[in-house]
Amino acid sequence: MVEAESQTDYRVNTIAGLVIPLHGTDLVLPNEAVAEIVDYQDPLPIEGAPPWMRGIHMWRGLEVPVVSYEMLNGRPASQVQPERIVVLNGVGGKPELPFLGFLAEGIPRLVRIHSDEISPADKKKGSADAMVVALKEGLAAIPNINLLEQMIIRSRAG
Repeated sequence: MVEAESQTDYRVNTIAGLVIPLHGTDLVLPNEAVAEIVDYQDPLPIEGAPPWMRGIHMWRGLEVPVVSYEMLNGRPASQVQPERIVVLNGVGGKPELPFLGFLAEGIPRLVRIHSDEISPADKKKGSADAMVVALKEGLAAIPNINLLEQMIIRSRAG
């Protein structure tokens, strides 16, 4: 009985996540935050958009704004061709922004993260990070999706 309780406790305190490689850092997100990961295609440009707004990706008949996470954090854009666009589920319940996307330099990898295996890191977080954490795989940023949504909506308002 104790073994069954131990396994249940481990599952309750474990999340399935994705580590997403970016230029100079990784992001970590729960699987539920990601709608789909698609092969990179040049986003359609948006006239007058800030530099971090890379354009619009047409996904399942919807216009998904795509951002450079690095540029949102004040770092230069990667000179490496992105491999993927990560399409995220919107979290703010805003009908004008049900999904958003960002560029990934590599193929995201699945991870299982137990609450004992994650801790805040001493690394300074960027302006778009909710937190920087230490995982078994190394340091990763947890993005502030609410902030990203607000910035995208403001940029679209002109």
